[in-house]
Amino acid sequence: MTESRVCGEGPADIFQIPKALGTVGFISQMSECFCDRCNRIRLSADGWLRPCLLNETGQINLKTALRSGVAPTQLQAQVRELLTLKPTINFKQRETSTTSTYKRTMSKIGG
Repeated sequence: MTESRVCGEGPADIFQIPKALGTVGFISQMSECFCDRCNRIRLSADGWLRPCLLNETGQINLKTALRSGVAPTQLQAQVRELLTLKPTINFKQRETSTTSTYKRTMSKIGG
């Protein structure tokens, strides 16, 4: 593989195998704090929309909202608010390569 190069503004380290058509990207959640370049939100397997993988603040329970008939315009407003808050929600207090107190890592949310 060639050396890592960051594509765009995302958190993945991108690699390309010589002569391969595609690339592969790795997001090293436990060994490297990538909050400063994260542009992702996540939808967990159980229906929670999360603005930050490592911070449970500001989640929206989309599954419950959709099943209970919340108006699409109301959900759209909630998602817009979540995106507005994202920069302050990122888990920037986290130290590189340390264990923290967050409860649900990517492996537990279905990521």
